Amino acid sequence: MKPEMRQHLAQLSFEEKIRKVGELVLLSRKIKAARDAEVSTSYRGSLEGTDAMDAFISERKRESEL
Repeated sequence: MKPEMRQHLAQLSFEEKIRKVGELVLLSRKIKAARDAEVSTSYRGSLEGTDAMDAFISERKRESEL
C-alpha cells in the first residue's frame, strides 16, 4: 500500500473505515457476479438445460440475494 494512502486511512474515523470496507465488499461481489455471468455465457450453449447449469444458475441467484 502506498504511504500516502496509508496516511489517509489512518486519519479517517472508525465509522468511515467501516463504510469503505462495506463499499469494497459490495464492489467485490459485483465484480465476481459479472465475471461469473461472463463465464456462464460462454458455457451456456454446451450446458444449457443440464442439471449442472440449473444448479449453477440457482447458486448465482442465491448469492445475489445475500
